[in-house]
Amino acid sequence: MHEFLQHILRTLEVGAIFVVPAVVICIAALAVAFIVTKKRGRSFDWLRAAAILILCGWFVLTVYVTLLRGENMSSYYNFQLFLAWQEAWNQFTLQVWLNVLLNIALFVPLGVLPLVFRYAEKWYLMLATGFVSSLAIELLQLVTRRGMFDVDDLFTNTVGAMLGWGIVMAIRAIIRRGDGWKRRCLAFAAVPAAVILSISSIFVVYALKPYGNFPDAPTRTAQISRVDWRPSFTPSDTAETARVYKVGRLSQAESDEFAADFAAKQGIEFTETYYYDDFIMYVSRLTGDFLDLYQQNRTWSYRIGRDRVPTFDCEPTEVGRDTLASLLAGYDVVIPPEATFEYEPLGSMYNAIFDAALIPSGDDYYYGTVTCRLGVDGDTTLLQEISNSMVIMSPSEEVSVCSQSDALERLYAGHSFYGTRLEYYDRYIIEVVSCELELMADTKGYYQPVWRIELSIGNEQFIDFVPAR
Repeated sequence: MHEFLQHILRTLEVGAIFVVPAVVICIAALAVAFIVTKKRGRSFDWLRAAAILILCGWFVLTVYVTLLRGENMSSYYNFQLFLAWQEAWNQFTLQVWLNVLLNIALFVPLGVLPLVFRYAEKWYLMLATGFVSSLAIELLQLVTRRGMFDVDDLFTNTVGAMLGWGIVMAIRAIIRRGDGWKRRCLAFAAVPAAVILSISSIFVVYALKPYGNFPDAPTRTAQISRVDWRPSFTPSDTAETARVYKVGRLSQAESDEFAADFAAKQGIEFTETYYYDDFIMYVSRLTGDFLDLYQQNRTWSYRIGRDRVPTFDCEPTEVGRDTLASLLAGYDVVIPPEATFEYEPLGSMYNAIFDAALIPSGDDYYYGTVTCRLGVDGDTTLLQEISNSMVIMSPSEEVSVCSQSDALERLYAGHSFYGTRLEYYDRYIIEVVSCELELMADTKGYYQPVWRIELSIGNEQFIDFVPAR
Protein backbone atom coordinates (compact mmCIF):
# COMPACT_ATOMS: atom_id res chain seq x y z
CA MET A 1 0.00 0.00 0.00
CA HIS A 2 1.10 3.56 -0.74
CA GLU A 3 2.93 5.02 2.27
CA PHE A 4 0.81 8.17 2.29
CA LEU A 5 -2.40 6.13 2.44
CA GLN A 6 -0.94 4.10 5.28
CA HIS A 7 -0.15 7.36 7.08
CA ILE A 8 -3.76 8.52 6.62
CA LEU A 9 -5.10 5.22 7.95
CA ARG A 10 -2.77 5.37 10.95
CA THR A 11 -3.93 8.92 11.65
CA LEU A 12 -7.58 7.88 11.49
CA GLU A 13 -6.85 4.85 13.66
CA VAL A 14 -5.30 7.01 16.37
CA GLY A 15 -8.05 9.59 15.97
CA ALA A 16 -10.64 6.88 16.61
CA ILE A 17 -9.36 6.80 20.20
CA PHE A 18 -10.93 10.25 20.61
CA VAL A 19 -13.91 9.78 18.31
CA VAL A 20 -15.24 6.53 19.85
CA PRO A 21 -15.55 7.89 23.43
CA ALA A 22 -17.21 11.04 22.07
CA VAL A 23 -19.71 8.98 20.10
CA VAL A 24 -20.37 6.74 23.12
CA ILE A 25 -21.13 9.80 25.24
CA CYS A 26 -23.45 11.12 22.55
CA ILE A 27 -25.23 7.79 22.26
CA ALA A 28 -25.75 7.78 26.01
CA ALA A 29 -27.12 11.33 25.84
CA LEU A 30 -29.41 10.39 22.96
CA ALA A 31 -30.62 7.33 24.84
CA VAL A 32 -31.62 9.54 27.73
CA ALA A 33 -33.33 11.92 25.30
CA PHE A 34 -35.14 8.98 23.68
CA ILE A 35 -36.44 7.72 27.03
CA VAL A 36 -37.60 11.18 28.09
CA THR A 37 -39.30 11.76 24.73
CA LYS A 38 -41.15 8.47 24.91
CA LYS A 39 -42.31 9.12 28.46
CA ARG A 40 -43.79 12.40 27.26
CA GLY A 41 -45.57 10.57 24.45
CA ARG A 42 -43.69 12.26 21.63
CA SER A 43 -42.04 10.72 18.54
CA PHE A 44 -38.27 10.55 18.49
CA ASP A 45 -36.46 12.07 15.49
CA TRP A 46 -33.98 9.33 14.63
CA LEU A 47 -32.67 11.16 11.58
CA ARG A 48 -31.81 14.21 13.66
CA ALA A 49 -30.19 11.97 16.28
CA ALA A 50 -28.00 10.30 13.64
CA ALA A 51 -26.99 13.73 12.33
CA ILE A 52 -25.96 14.81 15.83
CA LEU A 53 -23.81 11.68 16.18
CA ILE A 54 -22.15 12.40 12.83
CA LEU A 55 -21.45 16.00 13.79
CA CYS A 56 -19.96 15.00 17.15
CA GLY A 57 -17.70 12.41 15.55
CA TRP A 58 -16.71 14.87 12.83
CA PHE A 59 -15.92 17.62 15.35
CA VAL A 60 -13.69 15.42 17.50
CA LEU A 61 -11.88 13.88 14.52
CA THR A 62 -11.36 17.29 12.88
CA VAL A 63 -9.95 18.79 16.07
CA TYR A 64 -7.59 15.83 16.42
CA VAL A 65 -6.43 15.87 12.77
CA THR A 66 -5.92 19.63 12.59
CA LEU A 67 -4.81 20.59 16.12
CA LEU A 68 -3.82 17.64 18.31
CA ARG A 69 -1.80 15.21 16.21
CA GLY A 70 1.01 17.61 15.22
CA GLU A 71 3.89 19.06 17.18
CA ASN A 72 4.55 22.72 17.89
CA MET A 73 6.12 24.44 14.92
CA SER A 74 6.85 27.91 13.63
CA SER A 75 3.93 30.00 12.40
CA TYR A 76 3.51 29.35 8.68
CA TYR A 77 0.88 30.71 6.35
CA ASN A 78 -0.09 30.68 2.70
CA PHE A 79 -2.22 33.45 1.20
CA GLN A 80 -1.89 32.27 -2.42
CA LEU A 81 -5.21 30.72 -3.40
CA PHE A 82 -4.99 27.49 -5.43
CA LEU A 83 -1.30 27.00 -4.65
CA ALA A 84 -2.00 23.42 -3.55
CA TRP A 85 -3.98 22.82 -6.74
CA GLN A 86 -1.13 24.17 -8.88
CA GLU A 87 1.39 21.93 -7.08
CA ALA A 88 -0.93 18.94 -7.53
CA TRP A 89 -1.27 19.74 -11.24
CA ASN A 90 2.47 20.08 -11.74
CA GLN A 91 3.41 16.88 -9.91
CA PHE A 92 0.20 14.94 -10.62
CA THR A 93 0.84 12.23 -8.06
CA LEU A 94 -1.45 10.41 -5.68
CA GLN A 95 -0.12 12.07 -2.54
CA VAL A 96 -0.41 15.68 -3.65
CA TRP A 97 -3.94 15.16 -4.99
CA LEU A 98 -4.98 13.37 -1.80
CA ASN A 99 -3.76 16.37 0.18
CA VAL A 100 -6.30 18.46 -1.76
CA LEU A 101 -9.14 15.93 -1.92
CA LEU A 102 -8.90 14.90 1.73
CA ASN A 103 -9.28 18.54 2.76
CA ILE A 104 -12.55 18.53 0.81
CA ALA A 105 -13.64 15.18 2.28
CA LEU A 106 -12.85 16.31 5.83
CA PHE A 107 -15.74 18.83 5.83
CA VAL A 108 -18.31 16.75 3.92
CA PRO A 109 -19.89 15.46 7.21
CA LEU A 110 -20.65 19.07 8.16
CA GLY A 111 -23.28 18.90 5.41
CA VAL A 112 -25.68 17.12 7.79
CA LEU A 113 -26.10 20.40 9.69
CA PRO A 114 -29.55 21.13 8.12
CA LEU A 115 -30.86 17.97 9.80
CA VAL A 116 -30.06 19.53 13.18
CA PHE A 117 -30.50 23.28 12.64
CA ARG A 118 -33.09 24.64 10.23
CA TYR A 119 -31.09 27.80 9.46
CA ALA A 120 -28.53 25.64 7.58
CA GLU A 121 -31.16 24.74 4.96
CA LYS A 122 -30.36 28.05 3.27
CA TRP A 123 -27.34 27.62 1.02
CA TYR A 124 -25.74 30.97 1.82
CA LEU A 125 -25.94 30.36 5.58
CA MET A 126 -24.46 26.90 5.11
CA LEU A 127 -21.71 28.42 2.98
CA ALA A 128 -20.96 30.94 5.73
CA THR A 129 -20.96 28.19 8.38
CA GLY A 130 -18.48 26.06 6.43
CA PHE A 131 -16.20 29.04 5.82
CA VAL A 132 -16.31 30.30 9.43
CA SER A 133 -15.70 26.78 10.81
CA SER A 134 -12.66 26.35 8.57
CA LEU A 135 -11.42 29.86 9.37
CA ALA A 136 -11.62 29.14 13.10
CA ILE A 137 -9.50 26.01 12.67
CA GLU A 138 -6.95 27.80 10.50
CA LEU A 139 -6.61 30.64 13.02
CA LEU A 140 -6.22 28.17 15.88
CA GLN A 141 -3.51 26.36 13.92
CA LEU A 142 -1.70 29.65 13.40
CA VAL A 143 -2.00 30.75 17.03
CA THR A 144 -1.14 27.37 18.58
CA ARG A 145 1.54 26.67 15.93
CA ARG A 146 -0.01 23.26 15.30
CA GLY A 147 -0.29 23.75 11.60
CA MET A 148 -0.25 26.27 8.76
CA PHE A 149 -2.82 28.95 8.02
CA ASP A 150 -3.70 28.16 4.41
CA VAL A 151 -6.29 29.91 2.25
CA ASP A 152 -6.39 26.76 0.13
CA ASP A 153 -7.70 24.89 3.18
CA LEU A 154 -10.39 27.55 3.62
CA PHE A 155 -11.47 26.99 0.03
CA THR A 156 -11.38 23.17 0.03
CA ASN A 157 -13.04 22.87 3.45
CA THR A 158 -15.86 25.18 2.38
CA VAL A 159 -16.29 23.22 -0.85
CA GLY A 160 -16.45 20.01 1.19
CA ALA A 161 -19.15 21.44 3.47
CA MET A 162 -21.25 22.53 0.47
CA LEU A 163 -20.68 19.15 -1.19
CA GLY A 164 -22.08 17.36 1.87
CA TRP A 165 -24.94 19.89 2.14
CA GLY A 166 -25.99 19.34 -1.48
CA ILE A 167 -26.02 15.56 -1.06
CA VAL A 168 -28.00 15.68 2.22
CA MET A 169 -30.55 18.20 0.94
CA ALA A 170 -31.06 16.26 -2.32
CA ILE A 171 -31.62 13.00 -0.44
CA ARG A 172 -34.01 14.70 1.98
CA ALA A 173 -36.00 16.15 -0.94
CA ILE A 174 -36.35 12.65 -2.39
CA ILE A 175 -37.50 11.22 0.95
CA ARG A 176 -39.99 13.98 1.75
CA ARG A 177 -41.26 14.46 -1.79
CA GLY A 178 -44.10 16.96 -1.84
CA ASP A 179 -44.86 19.62 -4.43
CA GLY A 180 -41.92 20.46 -6.69
CA TRP A 181 -39.61 17.89 -5.03
CA LYS A 182 -37.96 16.95 -8.34
CA ARG A 183 -37.04 20.55 -9.05
CA ARG A 184 -35.67 21.00 -5.53
CA CYS A 185 -33.74 17.74 -5.73
CA LEU A 186 -32.10 18.79 -9.00
CA ALA A 187 -31.22 22.19 -7.55
CA PHE A 188 -29.58 20.63 -4.49
CA ALA A 189 -27.85 17.93 -6.54
CA ALA A 190 -26.36 20.62 -8.79
CA VAL A 191 -23.94 21.57 -6.01
CA PRO A 192 -22.18 18.16 -5.66
CA ALA A 193 -22.49 17.65 -9.42
CA ALA A 194 -20.63 20.93 -10.06
CA VAL A 195 -17.90 19.99 -7.56
CA ILE A 196 -17.44 16.50 -8.95
CA LEU A 197 -17.53 17.72 -12.57
CA SER A 198 -14.98 20.47 -11.89
CA ILE A 199 -12.52 18.10 -10.21
CA SER A 200 -13.07 15.36 -12.79
CA SER A 201 -12.41 17.81 -15.62
CA ILE A 202 -8.89 18.39 -14.26
CA PHE A 203 -8.10 14.69 -14.56
CA VAL A 204 -9.74 14.45 -17.99
CA VAL A 205 -7.71 17.39 -19.30
CA TYR A 206 -4.52 15.80 -17.98
CA ALA A 207 -5.37 12.44 -19.56
CA LEU A 208 -5.99 14.11 -22.94
CA LYS A 209 -2.71 16.04 -22.90
CA PRO A 210 -0.14 14.44 -25.22
CA TYR A 211 2.65 15.06 -22.71
CA GLY A 212 2.92 15.41 -18.95
CA ASN A 213 3.76 18.30 -16.65
CA PHE A 214 7.06 19.41 -15.17
CA PRO A 215 7.00 18.67 -11.41
CA ASP A 216 9.29 21.68 -10.74
CA ALA A 217 7.32 24.13 -12.88
CA PRO A 218 6.66 27.45 -11.10
CA THR A 219 3.55 27.74 -8.93
CA ARG A 220 3.74 31.51 -8.58
CA THR A 221 5.50 34.50 -10.09
CA ALA A 222 8.80 35.29 -8.39
CA GLN A 223 9.20 38.86 -7.11
CA ILE A 224 12.55 39.73 -8.70
CA SER A 225 11.76 42.97 -10.51
CA ARG A 226 14.75 44.78 -8.94
CA VAL A 227 17.41 42.34 -10.15
CA ASP A 228 20.03 43.90 -12.42
CA TRP A 229 20.27 41.28 -15.20
CA ARG A 230 23.46 41.27 -17.25
CA PRO A 231 23.67 38.68 -20.05
CA SER A 232 27.26 37.86 -21.02
CA PHE A 233 26.12 37.02 -24.58
CA THR A 234 23.65 38.31 -27.13
CA PRO A 235 20.54 36.08 -26.96
CA SER A 236 19.07 34.88 -30.23
CA ASP A 237 15.61 36.08 -31.31
CA THR A 238 15.11 33.12 -33.61
CA ALA A 239 12.54 30.52 -32.62
CA GLU A 240 13.84 26.97 -32.91
CA THR A 241 12.55 23.42 -33.02
CA ALA A 242 13.46 20.50 -30.82
CA ARG A 243 12.43 16.91 -30.33
CA VAL A 244 10.33 15.38 -27.59
CA TYR A 245 11.42 11.87 -26.59
CA LYS A 246 9.56 9.03 -24.93
CA VAL A 247 10.96 6.89 -22.14
CA GLY A 248 7.71 5.67 -20.62
CA ARG A 249 6.62 5.35 -17.02
CA LEU A 250 6.94 2.16 -15.03
CA SER A 251 3.79 0.71 -13.53
CA GLN A 252 3.92 -0.64 -10.00
CA ALA A 253 3.92 -4.23 -11.31
CA GLU A 254 6.76 -3.43 -13.72
CA SER A 255 8.69 -1.71 -10.93
CA ASP A 256 8.33 -4.69 -8.59
CA GLU A 257 9.41 -7.05 -11.37
CA PHE A 258 12.47 -4.91 -12.12
CA ALA A 259 13.43 -4.87 -8.43
CA ALA A 260 12.99 -8.64 -8.12
CA ASP A 261 15.20 -9.30 -11.18
CA PHE A 262 17.77 -6.79 -9.93
CA ALA A 263 17.91 -8.46 -6.51
CA ALA A 264 18.18 -11.95 -7.99
CA LYS A 265 21.19 -10.93 -10.11
CA GLN A 266 22.89 -9.52 -7.00
CA GLY A 267 22.09 -12.63 -4.97
CA ILE A 268 19.95 -10.77 -2.44
CA GLU A 269 16.27 -10.38 -1.57
CA PHE A 270 14.46 -7.14 -0.90
CA THR A 271 12.35 -7.84 2.17
CA GLU A 272 10.76 -4.39 2.54
CA THR A 273 9.11 -2.12 0.00
CA TYR A 274 8.00 1.48 0.49
CA TYR A 275 5.83 3.27 -2.07
CA TYR A 276 6.00 7.07 -2.27
CA ASP A 277 4.12 8.26 -5.38
CA ASP A 278 6.61 8.01 -8.28
CA PHE A 279 9.39 6.83 -5.98
CA ILE A 280 9.71 3.28 -4.60
CA MET A 281 12.34 2.14 -2.10
CA TYR A 282 13.32 -1.53 -1.96
CA VAL A 283 15.25 -2.53 1.16
CA SER A 284 17.28 -5.49 2.38
CA ARG A 285 18.25 -4.55 5.93
CA LEU A 286 20.04 -7.85 6.44
CA THR A 287 22.60 -7.05 3.74
CA GLY A 288 22.35 -3.25 3.77
CA ASP A 289 21.15 -2.96 0.16
CA PHE A 290 18.82 -0.11 -0.85
CA LEU A 291 17.35 0.35 -4.33
CA ASP A 292 15.53 3.62 -5.05
CA LEU A 293 13.45 3.40 -8.23
CA TYR A 294 11.81 6.37 -9.96
CA GLN A 295 8.80 5.25 -11.97
CA GLN A 296 8.46 8.56 -13.80
CA ASN A 297 11.50 7.99 -16.04
CA ARG A 298 12.83 4.51 -15.06
CA THR A 299 15.95 5.82 -13.34
CA TRP A 300 17.32 4.33 -10.13
CA SER A 301 19.93 4.59 -7.40
CA TYR A 302 21.52 1.60 -5.65
CA ARG A 303 23.40 1.65 -2.36
CA ILE A 304 25.47 -1.51 -2.36
CA GLY A 305 25.40 -3.82 0.64
CA ARG A 306 28.47 -3.79 2.89
CA ASP A 307 29.48 -7.39 2.11
CA ARG A 308 29.47 -6.95 -1.66
CA VAL A 309 30.99 -3.51 -2.12
CA PRO A 310 33.42 -3.69 -5.10
CA THR A 311 36.94 -2.66 -4.09
CA PHE A 312 39.97 -1.39 -6.00
CA ASP A 313 43.59 -1.34 -4.80
CA CYS A 314 44.26 2.16 -6.08
CA GLU A 315 43.29 5.78 -5.67
CA PRO A 316 39.72 6.73 -6.76
CA THR A 317 40.97 8.70 -9.77
CA GLU A 318 43.00 5.67 -10.87
CA VAL A 319 39.93 3.49 -11.26
CA GLY A 320 39.70 3.48 -15.04
CA ARG A 321 36.72 4.15 -17.25
CA ASP A 322 36.79 0.67 -18.79
CA THR A 323 36.99 -0.97 -15.36
CA LEU A 324 33.89 0.85 -14.16
CA ALA A 325 32.01 0.31 -17.42
CA SER A 326 32.70 -3.42 -17.24
CA LEU A 327 31.58 -3.54 -13.61
CA LEU A 328 28.39 -1.60 -14.38
CA ALA A 329 27.46 -4.20 -16.98
CA GLY A 330 26.89 -6.57 -14.05
CA TYR A 331 24.08 -4.23 -12.99
CA ASP A 332 22.62 -4.18 -16.54
CA VAL A 333 23.94 -0.66 -17.11
CA VAL A 334 25.19 -0.18 -20.66
CA ILE A 335 27.67 2.65 -21.16
CA PRO A 336 27.88 3.75 -24.81
CA PRO A 337 31.48 4.18 -26.01
CA GLU A 338 30.76 7.80 -27.00
CA ALA A 339 29.79 8.79 -23.43
CA THR A 340 32.13 11.26 -21.76
CA PHE A 341 33.81 10.38 -18.45
CA GLU A 342 35.14 12.53 -15.62
CA TYR A 343 35.93 12.51 -11.90
CA GLU A 344 34.26 14.98 -9.57
CA PRO A 345 35.71 15.50 -6.06
CA LEU A 346 33.14 15.30 -3.29
CA GLY A 347 34.82 15.93 0.07
CA SER A 348 36.81 12.80 0.88
CA MET A 349 35.02 10.90 -1.93
CA TYR A 350 34.79 11.11 -5.69
CA ASN A 351 32.00 10.79 -8.23
CA ALA A 352 32.95 9.02 -11.45
CA ILE A 353 30.45 10.30 -14.00
CA PHE A 354 29.51 8.92 -17.42
CA ASP A 355 27.52 11.43 -19.48
CA ALA A 356 25.57 10.65 -22.64
CA ALA A 357 24.14 13.61 -24.54
CA LEU A 358 21.77 12.12 -27.13
CA ILE A 359 24.01 9.30 -28.33
CA PRO A 360 22.29 7.33 -31.12
CA SER A 361 21.61 3.62 -30.67
CA GLY A 362 19.67 2.41 -33.69
CA ASP A 363 16.42 4.39 -33.72
CA ASP A 364 16.80 5.31 -30.05
CA TYR A 365 19.12 7.56 -28.05
CA TYR A 366 21.08 7.35 -24.81
CA TYR A 367 20.62 10.39 -22.62
CA GLY A 368 21.65 11.27 -19.08
CA THR A 369 24.34 10.30 -16.60
CA VAL A 370 25.56 7.33 -14.59
CA THR A 371 27.35 8.28 -11.38
CA CYS A 372 29.56 5.93 -9.36
CA ARG A 373 30.19 7.08 -5.79
CA LEU A 374 33.78 6.13 -4.86
CA GLY A 375 34.80 6.13 -1.21
CA VAL A 376 38.17 5.53 0.40
CA ASP A 377 39.10 3.05 3.13
CA GLY A 378 42.85 3.28 3.77
CA ASP A 379 44.58 2.36 0.52
CA THR A 380 41.41 0.84 -0.91
CA THR A 381 38.77 2.50 -3.08
CA LEU A 382 35.16 1.37 -2.59
CA LEU A 383 32.27 1.59 -5.04
CA GLN A 384 29.53 2.49 -2.57
CA GLU A 385 26.65 3.67 -4.70
CA ILE A 386 25.46 3.72 -8.32
CA SER A 387 23.03 6.36 -9.56
CA ASN A 388 21.69 5.48 -13.01
CA SER A 389 19.99 8.50 -14.59
CA MET A 390 20.88 7.39 -18.12
CA VAL A 391 17.80 6.46 -20.13
CA ILE A 392 17.10 5.07 -23.60
CA MET A 393 14.69 7.38 -25.40
CA SER A 394 12.58 7.02 -28.55
CA PRO A 395 11.92 10.14 -30.65
CA SER A 396 8.31 11.29 -30.34
CA GLU A 397 7.90 14.44 -32.44
CA GLU A 398 9.52 17.71 -33.43
CA VAL A 399 8.04 20.72 -31.65
CA SER A 400 8.49 24.47 -31.82
CA VAL A 401 10.35 26.10 -28.95
CA CYS A 402 10.72 29.72 -27.93
CA SER A 403 13.85 31.70 -28.66
CA GLN A 404 16.64 32.43 -26.20
CA SER A 405 15.36 36.00 -25.90
CA ASP A 406 11.88 34.78 -24.98
CA ALA A 407 13.34 32.35 -22.46
CA LEU A 408 15.32 35.11 -20.77
CA GLU A 409 12.25 37.37 -20.71
CA ARG A 410 10.38 34.62 -18.86
CA LEU A 411 13.27 34.38 -16.42
CA TYR A 412 13.31 38.14 -15.85
CA ALA A 413 9.51 38.14 -15.33
CA GLY A 414 9.79 35.56 -12.55
CA HIS A 415 8.37 32.58 -14.47
CA SER A 416 11.35 30.23 -14.24
CA PHE A 417 11.37 26.93 -12.34
CA TYR A 418 13.44 28.17 -9.41
CA GLY A 419 12.73 31.88 -9.66
CA THR A 420 11.36 32.03 -6.10
CA ARG A 421 14.83 31.09 -4.84
CA LEU A 422 16.20 34.15 -6.63
CA GLU A 423 13.99 36.44 -4.54
CA TYR A 424 16.78 36.49 -1.96
CA TYR A 425 18.95 38.20 -4.61
CA ASP A 426 16.29 40.74 -5.66
CA ARG A 427 18.65 43.73 -5.42
CA TYR A 428 21.72 41.91 -6.76
CA ILE A 429 23.54 41.98 -10.06
CA ILE A 430 23.01 38.61 -11.75
CA GLU A 431 25.06 37.61 -14.78
CA VAL A 432 23.41 35.30 -17.31
CA VAL A 433 26.29 33.05 -18.36
CA SER A 434 24.53 30.74 -20.83
CA CYS A 435 21.14 29.64 -22.12
CA GLU A 436 21.09 26.22 -23.78
CA LEU A 437 18.41 23.72 -24.74
CA GLU A 438 18.24 20.62 -22.55
CA LEU A 439 15.77 17.80 -21.94
CA MET A 440 13.77 17.22 -18.77
CA ALA A 441 11.43 14.39 -17.78
CA ASP A 442 7.73 15.13 -17.37
CA THR A 443 5.06 13.29 -15.38
CA LYS A 444 4.07 11.00 -18.28
CA GLY A 445 7.52 9.64 -19.01
CA TYR A 446 8.46 12.00 -21.84
CA TYR A 447 11.56 14.16 -22.05
CA GLN A 448 10.62 17.66 -23.20
CA PRO A 449 12.92 20.54 -24.18
CA VAL A 450 13.67 23.22 -21.58
CA TRP A 451 16.07 26.13 -21.57
CA ARG A 452 18.87 25.55 -19.08
CA ILE A 453 20.06 28.95 -17.86
CA GLU A 454 23.34 29.30 -15.98
CA LEU A 455 23.55 32.30 -13.68
CA SER A 456 26.43 33.83 -11.78
CA ILE A 457 25.70 35.75 -8.57
CA GLY A 458 28.97 37.04 -7.15
CA ASN A 459 30.97 33.89 -6.44
CA GLU A 460 27.91 31.65 -6.60
CA GLN A 461 26.70 29.63 -9.58
CA PHE A 462 22.97 29.02 -10.01
CA ILE A 463 21.13 26.87 -12.55
CA ASP A 464 17.55 27.67 -13.50
CA PHE A 465 15.15 26.36 -16.16
CA VAL A 466 12.40 27.75 -18.36
CA PRO A 467 9.96 25.58 -20.36
CA ALA A 468 10.86 25.80 -24.03
CA ARG A 469 7.62 24.65 -25.63
